[in-house]
Amino acid sequence: MDTLNSRVSFDFLRRNDIAFIEEGKDYIKLASVKEDPYIGDILRRLTGKEIILEKVSREELDRLLKDSIPSFDIDIGEDSIDEKRLENIASEAPVVKFVNDIINEAIRRGATDIHIEQFEEDVEVRYRIDGVLHTVKKLPKYVAPPVVSRIKILAKLNIAEKRLPQDGKFPHRINSQEFDIRVSTLPSIYGESVVLRLLRKGELDLSLDTLGFSRGDLQKIRDFISRPYGMVLVTGPTGSGKTTTLYSAIKEINLGDRKIITVEDPVEYTLKGLVQVQVNPKIGLTFATALRTILRQDPDVIMVGEIRDPETAQIAVQASLTGHLVLATLHTNDAPSAFTRLIDMGVEEFLIASAVLGVMSQRLVRKICEGCKEEYSPTDKELNAFLSVGIEPPKKLYRGKGCEECEGTGYRGRTVIAEVLTVNDDVRSLVIKKADASLIKEKAVEEGMTPLLADGIRKVREGITTLEEVLRVSQE
Repeated sequence: MDTLNSRVSFDFLRRNDIAFIEEGKDYIKLASVKEDPYIGDILRRLTGKEIILEKVSREELDRLLKDSIPSFDIDIGEDSIDEKRLENIASEAPVVKFVNDIINEAIRRGATDIHIEQFEEDVEVRYRIDGVLHTVKKLPKYVAPPVVSRIKILAKLNIAEKRLPQDGKFPHRINSQEFDIRVSTLPSIYGESVVLRLLRKGELDLSLDTLGFSRGDLQKIRDFISRPYGMVLVTGPTGSGKTTTLYSAIKEINLGDRKIITVEDPVEYTLKGLVQVQVNPKIGLTFATALRTILRQDPDVIMVGEIRDPETAQIAVQASLTGHLVLATLHTNDAPSAFTRLIDMGVEEFLIASAVLGVMSQRLVRKICEGCKEEYSPTDKELNAFLSVGIEPPKKLYRGKGCEECEGTGYRGRTVIAEVLTVNDDVRSLVIKKADASLIKEKAVEEGMTPLLADGIRKVREGITTLEEVLRVSQE
């Protein structure tokens, strides 16, 4: 089953009602409840072996799927397992291989996170790929204790502590790639939930040009980061690519003539030529305390991983007004709401108006898979969506029908949709008056800002993504 595991996801097989029977040198025999030559052809191309599909009943398929689940030397309730015995089991070859296989498969498929979740009757393993979770394995409950314990051992966590959350990390290498894997455990009513964040180590191969910003928005961003001082904010929900945008911007201005210091939680990537600080609240190293010290380090550019409290907001704004370029992220749904958020944190509106150069709000949308991209005629609902943002609807739209390259999803890779607000005299005047975010947005659009939804629909028109995907992430 090694060839099949390395090339085909469990989710793909489960969705198509397929189970493994046996693998030979030149063939793989699979069980299926239906005859589908298209699926056989896909698997043949993915594995490079002849695919033999044997039709079976639903009951037989379920039995085969159950038999393919890994078996460990443990079959008793978690609470009655001796800690030392559990540690020994977690270090045995089957468990070690199983955990390594889960991590390596996630990396191969381009996942950013692995979720191992315990429920009443089973355990689910899910990968977050292109921002969307996919179930890759459903396992019996007895698998959880050794697997969770193995991950805790790797991350140097306390395997006996199951009542409190724990955080840790460990290195992982596959071929020539090195990763930092961040581990978070959370007690739940059915057992611990574990999330592994996969962070590739080494120099970032990123550029503002490759993220998906429009030409006009790129010009605005480059204007912001070329200034000697002021504040540039990137907003959006968790997982919207804010940090990647900031890293790409910093990489562009990191030419050796300016001192750049970052304060982050955590430091996700390392960049040459930067002083990078990771906060540690347990010892009092918060964003605010780190920022106060950073200002005594003679920086030119400061990156703040997240402005999440009034003290950090105050220091960051003051720094931007005293000769420093400050780049920071903020959790708001759109660009105009950033001003309201800072005011709510207690920063004086006239200071905000003076400090902020521009605000970007962004989301990540999945791109249509080029391997199965097809044309179709837009529906009335889709035509109305174009008209609602003042864009001429096209005669043809595009979608992915699903193929082996995208594992049947119709999407592969992601790109940015964004709105970029430039702070000019009119916007400053509204901020000082504590104007509602909707009024600021109206003025910004009047003066050339493309709203987030409109930018997304433009990408739909260009055949980059789908309207369904844009509406999924834009909340509109």
